[in-house]
Order: sequence, then structure tokens, then C-alpha cells
Amino acid sequence: MNVNNVKVPKMPGGGAASALLKLGAAGLGVYWFANSSYKVDGGHRAILFNRIIGVKDEVYPEGTHFMVPWLERPIIFDVRPRPHLVESTAWSRDRQMVKIGLRVVSRPMLDKLPTIYQRLGENYNEIVLRSIIDKSLEELLRHYNATELITGIEVGT
Repeated sequence: MNVNNVKVPKMPGGGAASALLKLGAAGLGVYWFANSSYKVDGGHRAILFNRIIGVKDEVYPEGTHFMVPWLERPIIFDVRPRPHLVESTAWSRDRQMVKIGLRVVSRPMLDKLPTIYQRLGENYNEIVLRSIIDKSLEELLRHYNATELITGIEVGT
């Protein structure tokens, strides 16, 4: 039997399947290109969360950066100095309850952003500042009585 002269019939609709496969590949390429970059604005920094290895240790500055879509996700932090108003109630030296407010301007340490995100999350200010300010105000108010606080003594840092 001569195998060279055997004709194989063509599959019906083979052109449509090929076109559909090409269209799917083009769609995947467009998705990949559109979602592979992110922008970090001025006064912000970013870290990358990878679904396989977790939070990467690198901190990304302002500008446009590339990532692997779906596998990586940018977490953008505002690192400009921001004011926070924290109100607290504490006991004065003469055992009176005093309500006091304190305005604190803070910003995170840039090289510690991955650690801050891993341990405290994105709302680190509320967690850290609240506990530090409450303890500091309690310690400060224990040295003064209520009348000294009302008359407006000079309290330094």
C-alpha cells in the first residue's frame, strides 16, 4: 500500500476554531498588557503582595511600575506627614476625669513599610498612635490636677 497518495479529509469548521483560539489569545494579551502596570503618585510608596510568596521586601517609589497580573497586587501607602487628632480621657493628679485631645503629625518609616503591612495592616496609624498617645497622656496628666490644666499651664514635650 502506498502511503504517499493517501488523502486526509479536512475537518469541517477548523478555520472557525483556529480563529476563536487566536481571538482568545489576543484577548488574553490585551488583559495582560492593560493590568501589568500600576502608578505610584507623588507622596506615596508601594509594596507588592504576591499570592505565592507573600509581601515582597522592596518599597517602590513614585512612578510607573510593572507587575504580574492576578499574581501580584500593589498596596499603596500615603507617606506624607499627616495630622491625626486623638481624644482621650484620663485621671488627673486630684482624681478627676479629664478629657483631652492631642493632634499628632506622623508618617511611616519608608524602609519598614513591608513589616508595617505584615504586622499591622493598612490602618497602622489607628492601631499604633492610639495606644502610644493614650499611655503618654495618662502619664502626663498624672502630674497635674484639674485646675492647673484648666488655667492653661505650659506643658512641654
